[in-house]
Amino acid sequence: DVVSYIDQALLASYAAIGDYPQYYYGNRLTPVGPIRYFVWDAEDSWGGGSTRTGPCDVSHKCKGARTNNPQLDRLGWTESFWKLWGGTAGFRQLWIDRAYYHLAIPGGALTSASLLAKWATLCDAIQPAMLLESARWGDELRKPGYTRRGSWLPARRRMETALIGRDERMQSVLQRKTANNVRMYAVYPPPRARLDGSEDELGQGTLVVPRRAAVLLLQPVGTGRDLVVRYTLDGTDPRTPGGSPAAASVACAQCRLDIAGTAKVTARSHSGSNWSPPLRLTLIVAAGLQINEVADKGDPDDRCAGADWVELRNPTPGQLPLEGLVLSDDKGPSDADAFILGAVGCPLALSAGELLLLCREGAASVGGA
Repeated sequence: DVVSYIDQALLASYAAIGDYPQYYYGNRLTPVGPIRYFVWDAEDSWGGGSTRTGPCDVSHKCKGARTNNPQLDRLGWTESFWKLWGGTAGFRQLWIDRAYYHLAIPGGALTSASLLAKWATLCDAIQPAMLLESARWGDELRKPGYTRRGSWLPARRRMETALIGRDERMQSVLQRKTANNVRMYAVYPPPRARLDGSEDELGQGTLVVPRRAAVLLLQPVGTGRDLVVRYTLDGTDPRTPGGSPAAASVACAQCRLDIAGTAKVTARSHSGSNWSPPLRLTLIVAAGLQINEVADKGDPDDRCAGADWVELRNPTPGQLPLEGLVLSDDKGPSDADAFILGAVGCPLALSAGELLLLCREGAASVGGA
């Protein structure tokens, strides 16, 4: 599993793990599965733990040399890493893609915002117990003993300080590192994407557009000779593993794509041998709220107790907001009998495939497809 191998190497470099390269790997035998990699002995990180953290000799005797910065030095201790880096363009590009994905995309696993939130959640969970922990073991190794207020809370804050801006420092380390004449971080970010008529930039993920058609605009970010966007609409990579453009990809300097139905957009900026990390965006363009069924003569045994009713349905695969929509007949939405959806006390949205039953006498209910 090359992705898990790269991810553990990125994490080890990010955290400056003193014992690296020590990691677990294993694979499933029945049925046969890929070899997966996991970080091991990560407590010796951020200049803490033993004195082994930092670039030292092979005996691990560092003589107090510690660092609080991300480092790539220990990748040189894993013989396979530089063989992979030097041997395959596909490995180099996957490293660049994963580094950008973890460090630069909002919500990425190694962004400071994500890690600070996780750190706060973990610390908040154990903070009450640390009082009892200090009472039981606080004076085991020293007197006066360790306390929650005097020892644990400052250690928590030191970690928070170490995390602030660490994603930017890691990016800086990668940007300065060149191996086999290839920079270890993205030269260009993914292409910029937005819908025609909107200035809001679209990110990675899935977007439901409640229209019959939409126009997606793509443009490269940065400057470079012959810098273009290469994209596909079926989810395949516009770049081949060897680094050439895929035969099914389309190149454009300023892309204008007419989308109807579902498009799995994968786009990279491309100039020469430099490829950006991919933008992966599933765009689902579907007509909005549907009138699923109408009963102009009610049944005393149905939910509306004999009153006329209208059933609405969300046909899209995502949540559909109702606020501001108007249900009307041939007299138009300004008529006094028109019904405004999403009003106070009414559902504000329908989930994928969900139904909304509206009774003439005012009752309403939401149910599955």
